[in-house]
Amino acid sequence: MIKNSSVFVGGSLSHLPPATVNYAGWEARPVNSFLMANGGTAYHYRLINSATGETLMMVVFEGVSNADEIHHPIHRFQDGLNIRVAMEVIRSQKPVIAEQSVSDRLSFIRKVYHMLILSVLVAVGTCYLAVTNEAVVQFIASNFILTLVMYIGLLVFVFFARKKPSLGIIALFSFTAFTGVMAAIPVIMYSEHVFNAAVLSLLAFGGLSFYVLTTRKDFSFMGGFLTVGVILLIVGSLLNVFWLQSSGFDFMITIAGILIFCGFILYDTSNIIHRYAEDEVIMATLALYLDLLNLFLYILRFLGASRD
Repeated sequence: MIKNSSVFVGGSLSHLPPATVNYAGWEARPVNSFLMANGGTAYHYRLINSATGETLMMVVFEGVSNADEIHHPIHRFQDGLNIRVAMEVIRSQKPVIAEQSVSDRLSFIRKVYHMLILSVLVAVGTCYLAVTNEAVVQFIASNFILTLVMYIGLLVFVFFARKKPSLGIIALFSFTAFTGVMAAIPVIMYSEHVFNAAVLSLLAFGGLSFYVLTTRKDFSFMGGFLTVGVILLIVGSLLNVFWLQSSGFDFMITIAGILIFCGFILYDTSNIIHRYAEDEVIMATLALYLDLLNLFLYILRFLGASRD
Protein backbone atom coordinates (compact mmCIF):
# COMPACT_ATOMS: atom_id res chain seq x y z
CA MET A 1 0.00 0.00 0.00
CA ILE A 2 1.48 3.29 -1.07
CA LYS A 3 0.04 6.74 -0.49
CA ASN A 4 -0.72 8.70 -3.63
CA SER A 5 1.10 6.18 -5.79
CA SER A 6 0.77 5.47 -9.49
CA VAL A 7 0.30 1.94 -10.74
CA PHE A 8 1.95 0.20 -13.66
CA VAL A 9 1.31 -3.48 -14.31
CA GLY A 10 2.23 -3.88 -17.94
CA GLY A 11 -0.02 -4.81 -20.81
CA SER A 12 -2.67 -2.67 -22.44
CA LEU A 13 -5.33 -0.41 -20.92
CA SER A 14 -8.66 -2.21 -20.62
CA HIS A 15 -12.17 -1.40 -19.39
CA LEU A 16 -12.93 0.41 -16.13
CA PRO A 17 -13.44 -1.78 -13.03
CA PRO A 18 -16.80 -2.04 -11.20
CA ALA A 19 -18.57 0.99 -9.74
CA THR A 20 -17.64 2.82 -6.53
CA VAL A 21 -17.86 0.69 -3.40
CA ASN A 22 -18.29 1.98 0.17
CA TYR A 23 -17.14 -0.24 3.01
CA ALA A 24 -16.18 0.28 6.68
CA GLY A 25 -15.50 3.98 6.31
CA TRP A 26 -13.57 3.65 3.03
CA GLU A 27 -14.72 4.53 -0.47
CA ALA A 28 -13.10 2.62 -3.33
CA ARG A 29 -13.29 4.64 -6.55
CA PRO A 30 -12.42 2.79 -9.77
CA VAL A 31 -9.62 4.38 -11.78
CA ASN A 32 -8.78 1.95 -14.57
CA SER A 33 -7.70 -1.60 -15.25
CA PHE A 34 -4.93 -3.32 -17.17
CA LEU A 35 -4.87 -6.53 -19.17
CA MET A 36 -1.80 -8.47 -18.08
CA ALA A 37 0.49 -10.50 -20.29
CA ASN A 38 -0.72 -13.75 -18.67
CA GLY A 39 -4.38 -12.98 -19.45
CA GLY A 40 -5.32 -11.68 -16.00
CA THR A 41 -6.67 -8.25 -15.16
CA ALA A 42 -5.37 -5.71 -12.65
CA TYR A 43 -8.12 -3.43 -11.30
CA HIS A 44 -6.84 -0.13 -9.99
CA TYR A 45 -8.81 1.63 -7.20
CA ARG A 46 -8.32 4.85 -5.29
CA LEU A 47 -9.23 4.39 -1.60
CA ILE A 48 -10.48 7.43 0.28
CA ASN A 49 -11.09 7.42 4.03
CA SER A 50 -14.37 9.26 4.56
CA ALA A 51 -13.37 10.35 8.07
CA THR A 52 -9.78 11.52 7.57
CA GLY A 53 -9.57 12.10 3.82
CA GLU A 54 -6.54 9.78 3.64
CA THR A 55 -5.89 8.60 0.08
CA LEU A 56 -4.42 5.21 -0.77
CA MET A 57 -4.12 3.08 -3.90
CA MET A 58 -5.22 -0.52 -4.22
CA VAL A 59 -4.87 -3.12 -6.96
CA VAL A 60 -7.01 -6.26 -7.19
CA PHE A 61 -5.64 -8.91 -9.52
CA GLU A 62 -8.17 -11.19 -11.22
CA GLY A 63 -7.68 -14.25 -13.35
CA VAL A 64 -4.06 -14.78 -12.24
CA SER A 65 -3.15 -18.45 -11.87
CA ASN A 66 0.31 -17.95 -10.39
CA ALA A 67 1.02 -15.21 -7.83
CA ASP A 68 4.72 -15.38 -8.69
CA GLU A 69 3.88 -13.93 -12.11
CA ILE A 70 2.84 -10.66 -10.43
CA HIS A 71 5.70 -8.25 -9.78
CA HIS A 72 4.05 -5.28 -8.10
CA PRO A 73 5.11 -3.14 -5.12
CA ILE A 74 1.64 -2.76 -3.58
CA HIS A 75 -0.34 -5.96 -2.89
CA ARG A 76 -1.18 -9.25 -4.54
CA PHE A 77 -4.82 -10.38 -4.62
CA GLN A 78 -5.73 -13.71 -6.15
CA ASP A 79 -8.55 -14.49 -8.52
CA GLY A 80 -11.97 -14.55 -6.86
CA LEU A 81 -11.12 -12.11 -4.05
CA ASN A 82 -13.84 -9.47 -4.22
CA ILE A 83 -13.41 -5.77 -3.61
CA ARG A 84 -14.94 -5.81 -0.11
CA VAL A 85 -12.59 -8.53 1.09
CA ALA A 86 -9.68 -6.73 -0.55
CA MET A 87 -10.60 -3.52 1.29
CA GLU A 88 -10.70 -5.42 4.58
CA VAL A 89 -7.17 -6.68 3.91
CA ILE A 90 -6.09 -3.13 3.10
CA ARG A 91 -7.54 -1.79 6.35
CA SER A 92 -5.61 -4.38 8.38
CA GLN A 93 -2.22 -3.76 6.73
CA LYS A 94 -0.53 -0.43 7.39
CA PRO A 95 2.10 0.65 4.85
CA VAL A 96 5.66 0.46 6.14
CA ILE A 97 7.51 3.76 6.28
CA ALA A 98 9.92 2.67 3.53
CA GLU A 99 6.97 2.78 1.09
CA GLN A 100 6.09 6.38 1.95
CA SER A 101 7.25 9.62 0.35
CA VAL A 102 10.57 11.15 1.36
CA SER A 103 8.83 13.80 3.46
CA ASP A 104 6.78 11.17 5.30
CA ARG A 105 9.89 9.09 6.00
CA LEU A 106 11.78 12.09 7.34
CA SER A 107 8.80 13.09 9.47
CA PHE A 108 8.63 9.59 10.98
CA ILE A 109 12.37 9.55 11.75
CA ARG A 110 12.19 13.02 13.35
CA LYS A 111 9.29 11.92 15.55
CA VAL A 112 11.19 8.83 16.70
CA TYR A 113 14.35 10.74 17.61
CA HIS A 114 12.43 13.56 19.29
CA MET A 115 10.65 10.96 21.42
CA LEU A 116 13.96 9.25 22.11
CA ILE A 117 15.55 12.49 23.35
CA LEU A 118 12.57 13.13 25.64
CA SER A 119 12.72 9.54 26.91
CA VAL A 120 16.41 9.88 27.77
CA LEU A 121 15.78 13.19 29.54
CA VAL A 122 12.96 11.63 31.59
CA ALA A 123 15.22 8.71 32.56
CA VAL A 124 18.10 11.02 33.50
CA GLY A 125 15.75 13.11 35.64
CA THR A 126 14.31 10.17 37.57
CA CYS A 127 17.77 8.62 37.95
CA TYR A 128 19.05 11.86 39.50
CA LEU A 129 16.08 11.98 41.89
CA ALA A 130 16.66 8.36 42.90
CA VAL A 131 20.40 8.84 43.43
CA THR A 132 19.71 11.77 45.74
CA ASN A 133 17.06 9.82 47.68
CA GLU A 134 18.55 7.01 49.74
CA ALA A 135 15.16 5.50 50.58
CA VAL A 136 14.37 4.92 46.89
CA VAL A 137 17.72 3.25 46.27
CA GLN A 138 17.27 0.97 49.29
CA PHE A 139 13.79 0.02 48.12
CA ILE A 140 15.06 -0.93 44.64
CA ALA A 141 18.02 -2.86 46.08
CA SER A 142 15.97 -4.81 48.62
CA ASN A 143 12.95 -5.60 46.43
CA PHE A 144 14.44 -7.17 43.32
CA ILE A 145 11.42 -9.35 42.49
CA LEU A 146 8.94 -6.51 42.90
CA THR A 147 11.16 -4.22 40.81
CA LEU A 148 11.37 -6.85 38.06
CA VAL A 149 7.58 -7.33 38.09
CA MET A 150 7.04 -3.56 37.82
CA TYR A 151 9.55 -3.38 34.96
CA ILE A 152 7.79 -6.16 33.02
CA GLY A 153 4.38 -4.67 33.79
CA LEU A 154 5.34 -1.26 32.43
CA LEU A 155 6.89 -2.88 29.36
CA VAL A 156 3.63 -4.75 28.71
CA PHE A 157 1.79 -1.45 29.19
CA VAL A 158 3.90 0.12 26.43
CA PHE A 159 3.13 -2.77 24.07
CA PHE A 160 -0.58 -2.49 24.86
CA ALA A 161 -0.69 1.29 24.33
CA ARG A 162 1.82 1.53 21.48
CA LYS A 163 -0.73 2.59 18.81
CA LYS A 164 -2.82 4.83 21.05
CA PRO A 165 -1.15 8.25 20.66
CA SER A 166 -1.76 9.83 24.10
CA LEU A 167 -1.76 6.63 26.13
CA GLY A 168 1.30 5.38 24.26
CA ILE A 169 3.30 8.47 25.23
CA ILE A 170 2.23 8.08 28.89
CA ALA A 171 3.21 4.39 28.82
CA LEU A 172 6.59 5.08 27.20
CA PHE A 173 7.56 7.86 29.61
CA SER A 174 6.35 5.81 32.60
CA PHE A 175 8.63 2.99 31.48
CA THR A 176 11.63 5.23 30.85
CA ALA A 177 11.09 6.99 34.18
CA PHE A 178 11.13 3.67 36.01
CA THR A 179 14.23 2.43 34.17
CA GLY A 180 15.92 5.67 35.22
CA VAL A 181 15.18 4.81 38.84
CA MET A 182 16.51 1.27 38.32
CA ALA A 183 19.71 2.65 36.81
CA ALA A 184 20.42 4.56 40.03
CA ILE A 185 22.18 1.57 41.63
CA PRO A 186 24.89 1.04 38.94
CA VAL A 187 25.24 4.82 38.66
CA ILE A 188 26.02 5.03 42.39
CA MET A 189 28.37 2.02 42.20
CA TYR A 190 30.42 3.52 39.36
CA SER A 191 29.69 7.21 39.92
CA GLU A 192 33.15 8.38 38.83
CA HIS A 193 32.66 6.75 35.39
CA VAL A 194 29.12 7.94 34.64
CA PHE A 195 30.13 10.94 32.52
CA ASN A 196 32.64 8.99 30.44
CA ALA A 197 30.17 6.13 29.96
CA ALA A 198 27.46 8.55 28.86
CA VAL A 199 29.76 10.27 26.36
CA LEU A 200 31.02 6.99 24.90
CA SER A 201 27.46 5.62 24.66
CA LEU A 202 26.19 8.70 22.86
CA LEU A 203 29.15 8.71 20.47
CA ALA A 204 28.69 5.03 19.64
CA PHE A 205 24.92 5.40 19.28
CA GLY A 206 25.23 8.53 17.15
CA GLY A 207 27.92 7.07 14.92
CA LEU A 208 26.13 3.77 14.29
CA SER A 209 22.77 5.47 13.73
CA PHE A 210 24.28 8.00 11.34
CA TYR A 211 25.90 5.19 9.36
CA VAL A 212 22.60 3.33 8.92
CA LEU A 213 20.54 6.44 8.18
CA THR A 214 22.97 7.69 5.53
CA THR A 215 23.78 4.37 3.84
CA ARG A 216 20.23 2.94 4.29
CA LYS A 217 21.72 -0.54 4.63
CA ASP A 218 19.37 -3.27 5.79
CA PHE A 219 20.67 -5.05 8.90
CA SER A 220 17.61 -7.26 9.41
CA PHE A 221 19.80 -10.33 8.85
CA MET A 222 21.34 -9.67 12.28
CA GLY A 223 18.07 -10.23 14.15
CA GLY A 224 18.51 -13.94 14.81
CA PHE A 225 22.15 -13.63 15.83
CA LEU A 226 21.40 -10.78 18.23
CA THR A 227 18.49 -12.64 19.83
CA VAL A 228 20.69 -15.67 20.44
CA GLY A 229 23.39 -13.34 21.76
CA VAL A 230 21.02 -11.80 24.33
CA ILE A 231 19.89 -15.24 25.48
CA LEU A 232 23.51 -16.37 25.92
CA LEU A 233 24.25 -13.09 27.70
CA ILE A 234 21.47 -13.71 30.23
CA VAL A 235 22.39 -17.37 30.73
CA GLY A 236 26.08 -16.52 31.12
CA SER A 237 25.32 -13.77 33.64
CA LEU A 238 23.15 -16.11 35.75
CA LEU A 239 25.80 -18.85 35.64
CA ASN A 240 28.44 -16.41 36.77
CA VAL A 241 26.32 -15.04 39.62
CA PHE A 242 25.21 -18.40 41.03
CA TRP A 243 28.07 -20.72 40.10
CA LEU A 244 31.28 -19.47 38.47
CA GLN A 245 31.64 -16.13 40.29
CA SER A 246 34.57 -15.26 38.05
CA SER A 247 35.64 -11.65 37.53
CA GLY A 248 37.35 -12.64 34.26
CA PHE A 249 34.17 -14.24 32.91
CA ASP A 250 32.16 -11.23 34.05
CA PHE A 251 34.52 -8.97 32.09
CA MET A 252 34.02 -11.11 28.97
CA ILE A 253 30.23 -10.88 29.38
CA THR A 254 30.50 -7.11 29.67
CA ILE A 255 32.46 -6.85 26.41
CA ALA A 256 29.97 -9.18 24.72
CA GLY A 257 27.11 -6.98 25.98
CA ILE A 258 28.68 -3.87 24.47
CA LEU A 259 29.10 -5.59 21.09
CA ILE A 260 25.59 -7.07 21.11
CA PHE A 261 23.87 -3.76 21.85
CA CYS A 262 25.97 -1.98 19.25
CA GLY A 263 24.58 -4.61 16.88
CA PHE A 264 21.05 -3.89 18.11
CA ILE A 265 21.52 -0.19 17.33
CA LEU A 266 22.34 -1.11 13.72
CA TYR A 267 19.44 -3.56 13.59
CA ASP A 268 16.77 -1.32 15.14
CA THR A 269 17.83 1.79 13.24
CA SER A 270 17.60 -0.25 10.05
CA ASN A 271 14.08 -1.33 11.02
CA ILE A 272 13.07 2.31 11.46
CA ILE A 273 13.78 3.09 7.82
CA HIS A 274 12.77 -0.26 6.34
CA ARG A 275 10.13 -2.06 8.40
CA TYR A 276 8.19 0.00 10.92
CA ALA A 277 4.73 1.27 9.94
CA GLU A 278 4.00 4.96 10.23
CA ASP A 279 1.93 4.49 13.42
CA GLU A 280 4.72 2.66 15.29
CA VAL A 281 6.66 5.66 16.61
CA ILE A 282 6.33 4.42 20.21
CA MET A 283 7.74 0.96 19.44
CA ALA A 284 10.57 2.37 17.34
CA THR A 285 11.46 4.77 20.15
CA LEU A 286 11.31 2.01 22.77
CA ALA A 287 13.66 -0.21 20.75
CA LEU A 288 16.27 2.54 20.38
CA TYR A 289 15.90 3.62 24.02
CA LEU A 290 16.58 0.09 25.29
CA ASP A 291 19.59 -0.20 22.97
CA LEU A 292 21.06 3.06 24.28
CA LEU A 293 20.26 2.29 27.92
CA ASN A 294 21.82 -1.17 27.84
CA LEU A 295 24.85 0.08 25.94
CA PHE A 296 25.37 2.77 28.59
CA LEU A 297 25.05 0.25 31.44
CA TYR A 298 27.51 -2.19 29.86
CA ILE A 299 30.04 0.55 29.10
CA LEU A 300 29.67 1.83 32.68
CA ARG A 301 30.25 -1.69 33.95
CA PHE A 302 33.26 -2.06 31.65
CA LEU A 303 34.88 1.16 32.92
CA GLY A 304 34.20 0.16 36.50
CA ALA A 305 35.69 -3.30 35.97
CA SER A 306 38.75 -1.77 34.25
CA ARG A 307 39.30 0.38 37.33
CA ASP A 308 39.15 -2.64 39.61
